[in-house]
Amino acid sequence: MLYTANLNQSSQNSHFHCCLYRMEPEEFRRCGTDMVNYIADYMDTIRSRLPFPDVQPGFLREQIPDEAPFHGESWENVKNDLERVVMKGVSF
Repeated sequence: MLYTANLNQSSQNSHFHCCLYRMEPEEFRRCGTDMVNYIADYMDTIRSRLPFPDVQPGFLREQIPDEAPFHGESWENVKNDLERVVMKGVSF
């Protein structure tokens, strides 16, 4: 599977095309299964997590780059960012 983006800048009448990330079907299955397991583990450990995040409003803005990356990252990096950055601000 090849995921690509085509953005048409009509004012300049030009096209932008880049390969974002190549993921084979087997890797997609592995990553999907890994995410389902992550959610199940989260639900299993939810009682040990803080009910309200211990962060200040806007904390996430400081953790992410100003622009999206040009090239996609590996699933392992995305998953690590999910736990390290995003989940710090989750409340339930």
